[in-house]
Amino acid sequence: MTSNFKRIKPSIIFTPSDESQIQAAIHCSKKHDLQIRIRGGGHDYEGLSYISETPFVIIDLRNLRSISIDTEDKTAWIQAGATLGEVYYRIAEKSKTLAFVGGVCPTVGVGGHFSGGGYGMMSRKFGTAADNIIDAKLIDANGLIHDRESMGEDLFWAIRGGGGTSFGLIISWKVKLLNIPEKVTVFNVTRTLEQNATQLVYKWQYIAHKVDDSLLLRLFLRSSQSPFRPGQRTVYAFFTTLFLGGVDELLPEMQKSFPELGLVKEDCIEMTWIKSILFFAGFPSGTPIELLPIYWKFTTNQTEFFKGKSDYVQRPISIDGLEGIWKLFNQVGENAAELQFSPYGGELSDFSESETPFPHRDGNIFMIHYSVNWEKMESSEKHLSWIRKLYQYMASYVSKSPRAAYFNYRDLDLGVNNKGNTSHAQARIWVEEKVMVHKDTEIVVTNQIGGLGNENLGANEEIQNLRQQMIKMHRAWANGLSSPSFFADNLKYFSSLPPVSHAQFPIFVDTTQYASGSTPGQEYPNTSNVHFLTPQHKTTTCSAPPTIHVFAEAPPPEAPNFEVYPPVVAPHSASEPVLNISSDQYYAPVPTFKSVGPYGYTHPPEFHPNTEKPVMTEEKEEMTKKLRSLKLAMKNLQGLGGYRSVSYKDLCMFPGVNLSLGFKMPKFEKYDGHGDPMVHLRRYCSQLRGVGGKEKLPMAYFGESLSGLASE
Repeated sequence: MTSNFKRIKPSIIFTPSDESQIQAAIHCSKKHDLQIRIRGGGHDYEGLSYISETPFVIIDLRNLRSISIDTEDKTAWIQAGATLGEVYYRIAEKSKTLAFVGGVCPTVGVGGHFSGGGYGMMSRKFGTAADNIIDAKLIDANGLIHDRESMGEDLFWAIRGGGGTSFGLIISWKVKLLNIPEKVTVFNVTRTLEQNATQLVYKWQYIAHKVDDSLLLRLFLRSSQSPFRPGQRTVYAFFTTLFLGGVDELLPEMQKSFPELGLVKEDCIEMTWIKSILFFAGFPSGTPIELLPIYWKFTTNQTEFFKGKSDYVQRPISIDGLEGIWKLFNQVGENAAELQFSPYGGELSDFSESETPFPHRDGNIFMIHYSVNWEKMESSEKHLSWIRKLYQYMASYVSKSPRAAYFNYRDLDLGVNNKGNTSHAQARIWVEEKVMVHKDTEIVVTNQIGGLGNENLGANEEIQNLRQQMIKMHRAWANGLSSPSFFADNLKYFSSLPPVSHAQFPIFVDTTQYASGSTPGQEYPNTSNVHFLTPQHKTTTCSAPPTIHVFAEAPPPEAPNFEVYPPVVAPHSASEPVLNISSDQYYAPVPTFKSVGPYGYTHPPEFHPNTEKPVMTEEKEEMTKKLRSLKLAMKNLQGLGGYRSVSYKDLCMFPGVNLSLGFKMPKFEKYDGHGDPMVHLRRYCSQLRGVGGKEKLPMAYFGESLSGLASE
């Protein structure tokens, strides 16, 4: 924890046991002009639930930890004071084939974890925790209790990834439980630099987001003593994995996508899902699952210091970039620092950026979590300087404009509010420039705890009119009706704009054609990929439109191939077939040595598979792809259509529209209140026209029905 707040002790720490007591606490805090801090289970990286610079009270939800499971309806109501360990255990008590997606640490509190997103080992299959929330109970600043219906869809949208305490005090969540197999497979394979770890990490970046959705290959990186070079340090790469299925299904998938790792059956362990929670939390083999709901009681007196940060990666880090990280590892103590690479793709990419406030969707390969630990207060500056140096070094390898961060990995280095009030306008500029926490979280939600007044929300008539126009446009598009007149009236304008060559393109604006002292870019306020060839101009109007030069982006790089050594793999038993191994594909295992896993424990193999499970056939794979394609198409038909991408297959249904294979519809950036909303809409429509090279494409997009694809 690294915050610099002046430590004012809370006036009172209040631990309510029911909702009515929270309502009374809110009333009293307003009467005595005290701020409210909400503690929903702990684990806030910066400890913001119990620090303040103004008089405050803490409402500690530790007594509100009820969990109600409905196995028939496959839902659960979970109070905000419960921990993830309790949730997982109570679900497993009721069913062996139901689960919920969330983080790996059992002591994390549900209240904050769910409201900030909630990534976990099943996220490539089921998305985040927030993606699976279907209702909630919230108490507002007036002490009124709301469910999804009474709070409204805007507020319900905001609390699922936008941080719950910004809008009210969430007391419970209703979640959708998820179907899982009775057995899952886990493994933790360790490689060092002497075992080609650098090349393996490099290759991992190309495949981890593309493998089967049921497979999540997480990667942990640490620096410690080398087992091969006494007295010298090396980097350990821990490939820590969950597969929702049996080992006989996992091995062919790994051989196809990541043969260089050299995974063998002996590395894998089959177990129940609830036991995998213990495995990934670092508990020794044989730990009883009954520890999960009570483990939080034994972790409240830890005194170690910690700092965490996060990043998102959209293109693989180069070999040189990785080796730079290894050098920085040597500047901090052994095992003091760790990097987690958490893969994205799968279900995480199926949601549009605006579907929830959690914006880290398609286009992200993986998330990085940086952490450093130390024991003595006097070592704080040294370790904080180190992690900030690492974060600065990584700037050229991670997302930009903005540099994204995960809400649940709280990091006050990114910025804090003013002392006193911070206006909505000021906070908005910070969000857009500093960190990607979805812009749409500024929806109009008034009179919530810690919320903003009406005067700061920018809910002007222009935005409301645009919203109504967008709704009319979507209804016409989804029902096969003619386009609204306000759209058709401007078709001539769309047709007059120059075409572009690719959906995902950088735009280079020649600013020499602007009037002297003018500001480039006012025509492109929401377009993140516009690059101006001259950086400095004064603010005035343009006397002539600029020239737009468009270049197709280079195709994504292919997964690398590198030479490794052929292994010698003996069969596990006389009845077990020898794996088919190509001499130019696999890395030879080196002499075995004991090494701790990413959470501090060794996980020896303890399961010998004796059952056969069917391998996915080509027919089943094709059917799975078709069902997923249909699922995506149906998502495109929901809500305001302009908020989502439309696929190549969708647009090829329209007569006379010919698109190149691999076409992807440019995403629509929601109007943010700056400039003329119709100019914003026209610019997007010109992109639609340009990517297909057809003047009629915008009308087809908004004026035709996609019912044919749904029927398929």
